[in-house]
Amino acid sequence: MDNYWTKIDYILELASWLFSNEYFLDNIIDLIDWTIDLLLTSSEAYKQQQDINPIDGQEIDSKSTLSVFVFC
Repeated sequence: MDNYWTKIDYILELASWLFSNEYFLDNIIDLIDWTIDLLLTSSEAYKQQQDINPIDGQEIDSKSTLSVFVFC
């Protein structure tokens, strides 16, 4: 589990570094999209969300909103 979150942290850190060093935005957006895909498709993230936020036996809405911030 630690490796999963470390991977996401490193990808976002790389995107932030590329942005601050004025690399192409297409590359940065691709990295952020990859991170979003990892978060949305990972069973580990889903299990952790279930542990943190149980909803009395109800299913989680599949159309939830995800916000991503890139700090420069």
